[in-house]
Amino acid sequence: MAERGVSRRELIRRRRRDGFVGRRSELSVFRENVERSPEDETADFFFHVCGPAGVGKTTLVRRWEAIAGEHSAATAYVGDTVADAVEAMEAVIIQLARQGYGAKEFDKVLASYRQRLTRPKPLPPPRRVRYRQPVAVNSRCRRR
Repeated sequence: MAERGVSRRELIRRRRRDGFVGRRSELSVFRENVERSPEDETADFFFHVCGPAGVGKTTLVRRWEAIAGEHSAATAYVGDTVADAVEAMEAVIIQLARQGYGAKEFDKVLASYRQRLTRPKPLPPPRRVRYRQPVAVNSRCRRR
C-alpha cells in the first residue's frame, strides 16, 4: 500500500532508484571517496564516465550526484553537448555558483576572453611594393 502523503512522482522516483542494478561497486567506490577527507591523498576529485549508449551512464552519474548531495559535496555535470573546453568550464562554474561556490576570478577571465573573441581584429598596414629593377613604361604604342 502506498504511503500517505507521498506523491506519485516520489513513488516513481523511489522505484527507479531501488530498481537500479549492476552498478553497486561504482556507487560504493564513489560513496567511500566522498566520505574521505579532501586532504586525504587517496581522495579523488573528478569522476569520468564513458561507454556505449544505453548502459546507464547518466543514471549512474545522477546517483553519484545524490550521494554527493547527502554529504554536501559540490557537483557539476558536463555532457557531450558542450562544444569546447571553454564551454565546459563555463557549465561547471554555473553549476557550482548555483550551489553557493563563487568563481569571480574565473568570471572576469572568461568575460575578458569573450571580449577578445568578439573584438574585430585590426587590418594590417598596407605594404609598399618595391621593385629591385626600375620598370619602364612606354606610353607610345605602334599601330600596325
